[in-house]
Amino acid sequence: MTGSRAYAQSEPESESESESEPESESESEPESESVAEAEPEPEPEPEPEPDGPVVTREIDTSTGLGGEIVDSATGLPLADAPVIVQRSDGPPETTITDAEGRFHLYVRPGRYTVRSYYDLYHGARIVVRVTFGRITPLRLLLDPINEESDVAVDAVEVTYRADMSGESAGQAVQAASAVAQDINTSEGMSRAGASTASDGARQVAGVLIENDQPIIRGLQGQYVQVLINGTPVPSTDPNIPGVDLDLFPTSIIQSLSVLKTFLPEMTASWAGGVVDVRTVQFPTDFTLELGVSIGANTMTTFRPTLDYGGGRLDWTGFDHSRDLPGAVPDQNVIVSRNGLTLDETSAIGRSFSNHWQYDHTTAIPNIGVGGTVGNSYSLGEGRRFGYLFTAGYGLDTARTTGLNRYRPTVAADGSLQRFNDLTVETAQRDANLNLMGTTSLDLSADSSLSFLALFNRSSSDNVELNRGILGELDTGAQVERWQLQYLARTLFFSQLRGDHRNLGNTELRLRWTAFAGLGRRDEPDRRSLTYGSQGGEIRWLAKSGSGERFFSDLQQRDFGLETSLQLPLWSTSAGEAQLLAGGSFRRSDRTLLNRRFRFAQASNVMDQSVYQLPPEELFSDEGIGTYTRFLEFTRPDDSYNSAQSLYAGFLSMETPIVGSLLFNGGARLEVFDQFVESTSPFETNAEPVRTNRTDINVLPAGSLKYSLREGMNLRMSYGMTIVRPQVRQLAPFLYYNFQRDRNEIGDPDLNSTRVHNVDARWEWFFSESERVTVSAFYKGLDGYIYAQVLDPVSYSIGYRNAGRGYVVGGELELAVGFERIHERLRNFSLLANATVLRSQLSLIQTAGSAVPDHVPVPGQAPFVFNLSLRFDEPVSGFSASIVYNVVGPRVTDVGVRIDENLLYPNIRRMPFHQLDFVASWQANEHLKLKLKFKNMLFQRQDWRQGNFLESSTTPGASFSIGLEYQY
Repeated sequence: MTGSRAYAQSEPESESESESEPESESESEPESESVAEAEPEPEPEPEPEPDGPVVTREIDTSTGLGGEIVDSATGLPLADAPVIVQRSDGPPETTITDAEGRFHLYVRPGRYTVRSYYDLYHGARIVVRVTFGRITPLRLLLDPINEESDVAVDAVEVTYRADMSGESAGQAVQAASAVAQDINTSEGMSRAGASTASDGARQVAGVLIENDQPIIRGLQGQYVQVLINGTPVPSTDPNIPGVDLDLFPTSIIQSLSVLKTFLPEMTASWAGGVVDVRTVQFPTDFTLELGVSIGANTMTTFRPTLDYGGGRLDWTGFDHSRDLPGAVPDQNVIVSRNGLTLDETSAIGRSFSNHWQYDHTTAIPNIGVGGTVGNSYSLGEGRRFGYLFTAGYGLDTARTTGLNRYRPTVAADGSLQRFNDLTVETAQRDANLNLMGTTSLDLSADSSLSFLALFNRSSSDNVELNRGILGELDTGAQVERWQLQYLARTLFFSQLRGDHRNLGNTELRLRWTAFAGLGRRDEPDRRSLTYGSQGGEIRWLAKSGSGERFFSDLQQRDFGLETSLQLPLWSTSAGEAQLLAGGSFRRSDRTLLNRRFRFAQASNVMDQSVYQLPPEELFSDEGIGTYTRFLEFTRPDDSYNSAQSLYAGFLSMETPIVGSLLFNGGARLEVFDQFVESTSPFETNAEPVRTNRTDINVLPAGSLKYSLREGMNLRMSYGMTIVRPQVRQLAPFLYYNFQRDRNEIGDPDLNSTRVHNVDARWEWFFSESERVTVSAFYKGLDGYIYAQVLDPVSYSIGYRNAGRGYVVGGELELAVGFERIHERLRNFSLLANATVLRSQLSLIQTAGSAVPDHVPVPGQAPFVFNLSLRFDEPVSGFSASIVYNVVGPRVTDVGVRIDENLLYPNIRRMPFHQLDFVASWQANEHLKLKLKFKNMLFQRQDWRQGNFLESSTTPGASFSIGLEYQY
């Protein structure tokens, strides 16, 4: 490869030390495997013994390397450049440069090869001798690539800045980070067969997934924050205070970070942790990737599966055939003296689609297609423009079977016995469309702009059928009830970011982000019906949740701005002190509109046997007004408007204290304004229920990082965070839960939760891809928000603040190659992590309270274990992984107190042993074949209340095969 060369220079501290100058050898890096293919270095010369003893098992802060990496043309520093230092007889040590292009590494005496790379620059390599008791100074000059004169420069690609998808790059950032975090890169997710961020997060220590929502260190919902490139994501569900991770396919993800330590520059509205989804960036040369996959499930594919017809365009993810009919007025559809007549309400009822019955169809295999295209171009004078676009589409069907025995009764001997005994069959057809585009413009070596636009549309056709005994009816009465649901979620998110270094010829660095987002959840025309035996005949039962049509539309709009200013203060051989200050503003507006309709039995029907007719006859044009009456039962507080504004400012400092001890800390000020108004969708004279609140919080944080030896760190931290009630938990509108057959309602008097986070972590990165970490943590919870049973008869749910509580636990993670055991095992590696937890909440008792005094935090599991055994054979291009995951029993519903002497046990979701197999084969330069086999043990998921089997579901095993083309 020809072209301008990169130079490496050493800076001896004095003339007398000239013998320790580096033996300089610089070269332009060859193609992407340049490090592995570099010429072998000569054997290191024997080191003279120092005068004093040498401690080899503890870090020596007086011995190592330090210096800077700069642009050879401008002399300006290169921030975040990787530095790889390696002895011929040891593993590589890695770090990255700071904002001023400086770095330091403490290493043992010896001869080292030092390499560095950077985007759009030639790489540099130099051989350096490190002597005892001295920090060897080093200055690397990297030559910019001149595309007009350089030959074969297209292969030059830098890992750390343009591609953070590799596991070794993710580990390097994890080691250098000022906070404790765990990173799962796209490479790691691919090896484990992850298809969405939900799958990727499940592999991280301390994380489990419940209904695609992350639970981190035993905390979930609003106690976990989900970000895209550091910015919070709008919610798409009015009933769940969180973000579904299945909205983000792995095709758009470069890395997924789980941060568990609070720093002042971070958002403070969390307790368990923060999931930061980092999106892919543009490549340095033209890239085209196309993929297709097909999959099957043992419970679903080619089997009779529940269906109800739905809309003609459901497969696209977009359908408007279920919209509220135009005949429905903007007033309450009910017969009244000053309202509508019976004939008018009947006419409105006839305008709805008369489709209530389910049927069965044969399920087809799951399919998925996707593509990515990207490139970058030099604009001259250090400017460069790049882009990347990715798109994906999937159509999946999932069928499950099981049972539901909710609300058992107590037998004379104190054991639980069945009250409801229902078999359950469900079918869900998902259509998913995702689009993402990102562009970036390097204005100069010190200034860059990037823009991201992301669109995701996820729609589901759901049918649930229950058959069996419903205890509220006659003893032994059989019942058949079903629900037809279409649910569409839309997420649009845009982000403009700027990064400007060396402002005004100073060392100031300004970073800013402007963002806007829209989240929508549309649930048009959810229908539910119950047919049961009363008097010996199966007939339509006009009970709650039967003959109902429900329409719901949630929209959330977010926008805001975040800025930070970084100022270096002073520098020592142990590191550099810097000040970080900034602020942010975020506005979030949310509206929810619900309309509820139902059919009731006509009062003048003498022959009750007509209600044995199928629903399409009862609710037909002839049946409405004759056998049935159509009416609306939308509540006055069934809709709401809300506005939230968050103003924040922070100040923090990172500085070395003594030796290799680093401090990072400061404080964050947040001013939070929240307005929630529960309203009627109709004009009314009634006063809406309003909640106005302004919270001002000062949140301190501090962390210590101590380097014990090469690649080994000890971290300790404390941070105070604040978790505020979500709009859904404040708004007193009623929501009917079909699966649990109960109503749920909010409480406008909820308070925020104050959380004290204490962490300690020991970590050892003993090679670029191997590590062991041990963590311990404690979280004090004051005012935890939880769902409480309000009525032991109806089991209605409301939100309440608990008293004091805590979560305490530990984590262990190990990533190691089997080459350490034997050379023949060099292609095998192991990644394993385990988490143990214990938690407790003190519940506030009130008159007639139906809850116990103390419970575990809902959703918290006593243990989580992940294991991945991997095989990689680079010559043949074949790789395979066996992935195992198990989560301990966790509380999903708190047991109900019937009286002073009777307390039902908590309902617990029992362990599910997930065993998956993933394999891929790089057939040639362009084609890759992928295979996945999930739930190889054919596990069943159980929920138990004490020893009583409360419910269960059988998801079956899944298979898929995919083909990828890469250009």
